[in-house]
Amino acid sequence: MDISGGQNRAGAAGASSRSGANYGSGDSTFLQALKPDLEYDEDQKLLDSFFESSEDYRNQIKLIENRQSSSFVLALDDIRAHDDVTLIDRFMANAKHYLNMSCKAIDKLIGPGPDIEESDDPVETLLNIRRKRDMERLNGNAPMASLDEEPYPEILKRRYWLQVKPVTVDEAQERKKEQEARAKGLIFTEPAVRSVRQVRARHVGQLVTVKGVVTRASDPKPLAQLIAFTCDSCGDEIFFEVTSSAFTPLSECTSKKCAQAKRRGKLMMQTRASRFLDFREVKIQELADQVPIGGIARQLTVHVFQNLCEKLDVGDLVKMTGVFLTKPYHGFRAMKAGLLGDPFMECTYIERLKESFLEKDLSEEEVEEIESFSQDNASQNKNGFDRLAASLCPAIYGHVEVKKALLLQLIGSPTTNVSEGMKIRGDIHILLMGDPGVAKSQLLKWVAAVAPRGVYTTGKGSSGVGLTAAIMKDAWTGDMVIEGGSMVLADKGICCIDEFDK
Repeated sequence: MDISGGQNRAGAAGASSRSGANYGSGDSTFLQALKPDLEYDEDQKLLDSFFESSEDYRNQIKLIENRQSSSFVLALDDIRAHDDVTLIDRFMANAKHYLNMSCKAIDKLIGPGPDIEESDDPVETLLNIRRKRDMERLNGNAPMASLDEEPYPEILKRRYWLQVKPVTVDEAQERKKEQEARAKGLIFTEPAVRSVRQVRARHVGQLVTVKGVVTRASDPKPLAQLIAFTCDSCGDEIFFEVTSSAFTPLSECTSKKCAQAKRRGKLMMQTRASRFLDFREVKIQELADQVPIGGIARQLTVHVFQNLCEKLDVGDLVKMTGVFLTKPYHGFRAMKAGLLGDPFMECTYIERLKESFLEKDLSEEEVEEIESFSQDNASQNKNGFDRLAASLCPAIYGHVEVKKALLLQLIGSPTTNVSEGMKIRGDIHILLMGDPGVAKSQLLKWVAAVAPRGVYTTGKGSSGVGLTAAIMKDAWTGDMVIEGGSMVLADKGICCIDEFDK
């Protein structure tokens, strides 16, 4: 049975009842067998003490208990400050397992919270009803055989989504390392923030940060994480964890009641008791300055979940942190692919690098700088417009009038709504014409880099369809979808098209 918008996660699908298994830790046995010297128990204790001793994380847990928040943000800088860097290295090298360990540590600290009769989450409402039913049976001296002796799956009880904020990077230090490597004739291949082409096979299973522009994003769809079944014979509930894009539903009951009675109860799927996640498939592409001469920009598939689904749009310049994984091909593609895997990244944190003017909040230092700039112009009787135009692309001498026009385009003006209902656009279009070698391309690249939302492209490598939109086939559903071109990616921003006559 195929799940719409399903996810291929590491591991194999498995079924479990309430007597069940350790959910989400399918890779621990393999890793312990491979490296028995790894002390996961000690790291689990370190994570437990870390969350218990941090006041900020206790406040986040309190909000989750009171159902005021559904996300938990973990900053790796805080773990580094609490412990030595060895735990960070192990966390980033085996991210999937340490994410599960962090969730276990958080689950221990989250209490039941206030009682609710009805919640926005139907699963939480059903769990509350089940707990009350079990307590009534216990108070009524019901035999233990009729009670659920094992707890519900942890995934079903989890009311939050874990986000992992990467370690803060000193960009100046990174540039210095890159310059030193280039001076020695080497390639700086292990930066903290990578491009798409710098993520290789050795990074599978690790926590990586990739910088790029979002070129395609699917609509948010529900993704099955845990399927609940009810037996028509004994009435028990069986839970099935979905770990791939396709699975075979259970047909026969595996509970102790049916086994003791030697019956084969028929299972029926309960949608409202199952756990679903908000899911989006996103494509991020390399930036123009990350593509080598003569190369083609590469793309990476990213899976985004829950609250992160609404934190990005097509055209956004982002840094995405997540676990780099691979998934096998299915169907006829598997016969051709052989042992090759399809790479993707499970996103755990998103940082938007360029915000629009409306979304950007000015800091106190920026406000003071603007006020001092205005006071200097008034006291020295200077023209602020000329000073701003001169600061635009200072490496290019002259072209004062052109820089003034580009400055007006960057700033823009409010959109005017006329009483007759007509709308007058406040933005302007600019066409730069001139001889070769007069810095037209440099001005365009500078504007695209400074603008909160800017896209630079060239007419030589783009067709008319590439500038507007293209019809593509969705990898999950097979439907035809529209993928935006450069002009769509620069919506509410500036699209710089070089060699426009080509």
